[in-house]
Amino acid sequence: MIQIVAYFSPYEKIFPNEECVKALGYEKGEDIMAFAGMKLLGLESAFDLSCKINIPMANPKDEGDKIKKMGIQVPWLFDRDFQHTGIRSCLKPEDADKAIEVMKKCAKKYRDFPKMYAKYQKEMKALLKKKPWSKPSIWSV
Repeated sequence: MIQIVAYFSPYEKIFPNEECVKALGYEKGEDIMAFAGMKLLGLESAFDLSCKINIPMANPKDEGDKIKKMGIQVPWLFDRDFQHTGIRSCLKPEDADKAIEVMKKCAKKYRDFPKMYAKYQKEMKALLKKKPWSKPSIWSV
């Protein structure tokens, strides 16, 4: 059986910064995405909004931040609290619901994805069964 998987990282598409700023009044960040996700799971009380601290998201080394700004993702290790998500004091309890609404609105454009992906898988499966790389005229795979 041939299986083809997709890696879908909707961070930029499902929660665009401009929509976040419109709805919440501040830039998007993983702290609000984590808070909204926890709300969806019924775990919002575990996200302590009473602590009024501001710790920016950061890579363990400066070069990682420079590479990320180039639009390239590289692995990294965690070496301190809040490193991956950061945390800002501007988050309010009602922001989780607002962020969820932004994500729902933006996710609507993906409603046809399951059908499109199923069709794509069938097309690729048919193509792979033909083994185009085995033809003598093929110079690239």
